[in-house]
Amino acid sequence: MAAYPDINWATVAEEFVRSLGISFNPYVTQIEPHDYVASLFGAFILFNSILLDFDRDIWTYVSLGYFKQVQ
Repeated sequence: MAAYPDINWATVAEEFVRSLGISFNPYVTQIEPHDYVASLFGAFILFNSILLDFDRDIWTYVSLGYFKQVQ
C-alpha cells in the first residue's frame, strides 16, 4: 500500500480475518463458492417434504379410521 509501505498488509489482513473466527483464504475471488450450503439446504428440503408426506399419510389414516386418535 502507498500509505504505509513498511506494513505487511497480507499479514495484517490474515490476522484480522482469523480474529473474526473464520478461515483465511488468500487465493480466491471476493465471492467464495458456497456449494455446500446449497446441498445442505437441498437436504433440508428433501427431509421436510418426506416429513410432510408422512404427516399427511398419518392424518389420512386417522380420518379413515385406521388409526384412533388418543386424547
